[in-house]
Amino acid sequence: MEERPRDVRELILERVFPDLRYGGDPDIERYFELRASGRMLDALAIYNTRLRPRYPDDAKRVILLKLYRTHAPAFGDFLHGILMERADEIVDRIRNNIDALVSPLTSTPMRDTYAVLKAVERIARLLPDDTESARAMAWSYAEYARMLDHRKLEAERVGFLLSEFYDQAVVDDDTPADFIAASLATEESRRTENRETQKKNFFDLSRIEFDQADVRRIEIAQGFDRDEDIVLAYCYKYWLRIDDPAFERIIWLYSRKYETRHYDVFKAIKTGRHRKYSDDDILTMVATTLATRYSYTVQGDLYMQMAWRRLKANLYAPSPTVAKQEARQPRSRKRTTPKPAPIQAEPSSMPAEKPRLRRATVSPSPIHKEPRPQTPMPRLQPTGSISDKIKRLSGRAYDVYKELFLASVRSHIHTALMHHRAKPGIPGDDINRAENIVYEFMERNYANTYMDWTSSEYKTRIGELGVSMESLDDIIEACYRKIGA
Repeated sequence: MEERPRDVRELILERVFPDLRYGGDPDIERYFELRASGRMLDALAIYNTRLRPRYPDDAKRVILLKLYRTHAPAFGDFLHGILMERADEIVDRIRNNIDALVSPLTSTPMRDTYAVLKAVERIARLLPDDTESARAMAWSYAEYARMLDHRKLEAERVGFLLSEFYDQAVVDDDTPADFIAASLATEESRRTENRETQKKNFFDLSRIEFDQADVRRIEIAQGFDRDEDIVLAYCYKYWLRIDDPAFERIIWLYSRKYETRHYDVFKAIKTGRHRKYSDDDILTMVATTLATRYSYTVQGDLYMQMAWRRLKANLYAPSPTVAKQEARQPRSRKRTTPKPAPIQAEPSSMPAEKPRLRRATVSPSPIHKEPRPQTPMPRLQPTGSISDKIKRLSGRAYDVYKELFLASVRSHIHTALMHHRAKPGIPGDDINRAENIVYEFMERNYANTYMDWTSSEYKTRIGELGVSMESLDDIIEACYRKIGA
């Protein structure tokens, strides 16, 4: 490993571990104080969440703590040596992270605005979902790039484009709650428009041309004969995508450019689900969002509710044969008895009475004139979260291990990756990247009941790095056995 300037390594350590800025390690002192006072659980928490991640080499960590406990004069020099080694590892990881951030833009022509938009969207997926946290992290890596003199111009460009991207794709989470808030929001909107006229955003909507894959994800099929089927089609298409920030930004930009109601429908579904409204209320909200006039019949209302029960069941527990039939075969409904019917992928050729919505009559989107095939929605199977698996292992109805688990799991991930290498001789950097990918998946899906490692892009990504891992169960169990001992 090449020798780096000492001051750069110390500066990096100060940023990563601000508690070490003035020398020594206060967490070591705190650990022994807690042990001396008999607070073993608190001491163990400090050890697992602070000291082990900071000093990952088990043997050297044991020596370091022993030197501190015995008040050995060599403690200071030994601590400094470990920290410098740790700084080298951190610098290498920062370089790799910078490479990963700038990579999507490396071969992207800057004149192709939509290609740049999609590249920046891929970068955004590597960062936190929270906009401000993502901005801060991007600019933090730009500063690291300047400190290390490593791809600093490219890192600054990423920071700039991400800021422009978030400025353009602003998606508000909540509607103003009262008149005063609404007035303030209107005034702020006016000021924002004035600022936009003075400064053109890089991702100007007039320059964005959406590709057909994204259009198919946003649009529903054309030619529905029933107003209810339009509502059902939107719910079926967006129901499982409400927590996908990338899709939300794309549909927002699409609706803003073409002045459609697609994002309004998406927001109605998202708001209803997050606030735990009943499905019937969400259907009504979508119908109201698409409304052109007031209208209601009990017959149409019952038809929509019963049809949605059937469609929702297909979303979460689909049978391939049934799902194919449901997507392709429209059904007519008799005048007297409402029956559930699936969403039609193609317009029905059979005449049927057109039931009326509870609140309104709606019409399909006018943007695209030619019918498109319905894109199948992703279907999830409840496989159990990491938290569920830990509950099963512990025999408890609750889980108090999350922080300890995430602080301890990296070493078990690394061990598992070494055992699952597809071929020997995989570079250490690739193993580290694979470790980061698996850890990110486990952190994001810790409490996700529908966690699906087998078909996730994370499994594909580590496969590209030369690691074949079919299950995470061994890692979860090994880590639990360690922290639960």
